[in-house]
Amino acid sequence: MSTAVVLGLYLFLLILVGWAVSRVRSVEDFLIAGRGNPGFVMAAGIIIGWVDATWFVFYSTMGYQLGWACAWLVVGNVAGFGLLALWAPKIRELSQKHNMHTLTDWFHHFFGMPSAILCGTIVTIMFISWVAVIFVSAGLFGEMLFGVPRVEGTLAVGLVALPLLLKGGYGSLTRFDVVQFLTVATLLVATFTFYLAPTTPHLTFGPAASFASTGWLGGLSLAIIGFSANFAAADVWQRMYAVRSARHIRQGMGLAILMYIPALASSVVIGTTALAAGFAGNANEVFPYFYTSFLTPTGQLLVALMLLAAVASSINVTIFGAAMSLTKDFSSRNLTPHQLQHRVRLFTLLIIAVSCATALITQNIMGLGLSLLSVCSCLVPALLANLAGLKPHRSAVFASLLAGLAAFLMLLAGNAMTAENSSLPLGVSLATLIPSHLLTLRSKKAARTARRKRR
Repeated sequence: MSTAVVLGLYLFLLILVGWAVSRVRSVEDFLIAGRGNPGFVMAAGIIIGWVDATWFVFYSTMGYQLGWACAWLVVGNVAGFGLLALWAPKIRELSQKHNMHTLTDWFHHFFGMPSAILCGTIVTIMFISWVAVIFVSAGLFGEMLFGVPRVEGTLAVGLVALPLLLKGGYGSLTRFDVVQFLTVATLLVATFTFYLAPTTPHLTFGPAASFASTGWLGGLSLAIIGFSANFAAADVWQRMYAVRSARHIRQGMGLAILMYIPALASSVVIGTTALAAGFAGNANEVFPYFYTSFLTPTGQLLVALMLLAAVASSINVTIFGAAMSLTKDFSSRNLTPHQLQHRVRLFTLLIIAVSCATALITQNIMGLGLSLLSVCSCLVPALLANLAGLKPHRSAVFASLLAGLAAFLMLLAGNAMTAENSSLPLGVSLATLIPSHLLTLRSKKAARTARRKRR
C-alpha cells in the first residue's frame, strides 16, 4: 500500500473522529471545553500543539545550526511551565470568577481596553506566524513525500483544517488532541527504536562545546524566548482556563515538562546527527535529509503518518485559537452563542488565507519560528508583575506593550530576527514598564499633594 493511500485513509479517519467528538454542550464548551479538562488532556494538548511539522523542521534546523545551545531553550521552557504551575490557583480562580476565555481577557480585566487591544494584536501576530510556519513546513514535506511543488503543497495543507470546521469548538479539539498525541508518541518511539536504517550514523548531540556556540548573550536570549513561549503563550493560557482545577493545572504542567524534554531532544538530535554525518545543504532541508537517508521504508511511512497526525492537530488548535482570539478580542462582547460560533468559523477561513499568503511570501522557517517566540516576550513583564501582585499601572502596561511591539516590528523590518537578538522586545518592554510605572506613581503623588494644598 502506497504512502499516499495510507495518508488518505488516515485523513479520512481524522474527519470521522472529528464528527464523533463534535457535540457542543454550551458556549463554555465551545470556547474552553466547559472548564472541565483533566491535567493529562492539558499536557497532551500543549505537547501536540508544539510537536508538529514546525517542531521537527524548526528544531532539527536549530540543532544543525546551534547544537547544544538549544538546551538554553529547554531551560527557559521549563521555567515558564514552572511559574505557571506556581501561580495556577490564582490563574484558575480569577479566570473562572471573571469569565475569562483568552489571554487578552486577562489584560482587559487588569489593564483596560487599550492594553487589551495591543495584547490581542500581539496574540494575532503569534498565531499567524505559527500557522504560516506550519504551512511552510508541511509544504516542504509534501515536496519531500510526493514531489508536489512547494507552493501547491502549501496551499493544499489548508485541507487538514477540515476536521476543525466539522468539529464543535475547543471542547472537541482538546479531546481530539489526546488521540493525536498518543498516535504521534507511539510512532515517534517506534521509529527511533526499530526503523532507523542500518547505515544511520550513531545518534549524537555533537560536541559539548557547541553549548556556547551562540555566546552567553545568545544563550540567554534563547532562554528568554523559550520562557516567553510557554509563560505568555495565548494557547497555553487557554488550556489552563479549560482545566477543572488548580491541582490539575499543576499536574498537567508537570506532565508537560516530562514529555517536552524528550520530544525536543528527538528533534534536535536529527540536526546534530545530520551535521556529524557531513550534511552541508540548506539548513531547512535537514529533516528531509534525515527522512531520506536515515529511515527504512517502514520508518518513512511511520514518520509520514506521524507528521500528518501532528499537523492535523496543531494546525486545527492553532487556527481555532487565532479565530477565537479575533472573535473575542476584536468583536462585540455581546454575541449570542450562534453568532459566536459563526464568527469563529468566518475568522478561521480568514486566518487560513492570511497564513497561506504569509507562507508563500516567505519560506524562512527559522525567521518565522523565532518571530512567534519573540513576539510573546512583549507580554512577559506585565504578566510577571501582575501575577507577583505588584499591580503595574495601566498606562505603564500600555506603554510597555507598545514599546515591545515596536521593537519586534523593527527587527522584522530590518530582517534582523536572529537567536541572539530575538529577546530584544522583552528587554525593551521591561525597560519601558519600570520607569513608566514609577513616573505614573510620581505624577499621582504630585496630584494628591496639589489637591491637599488647595484644601
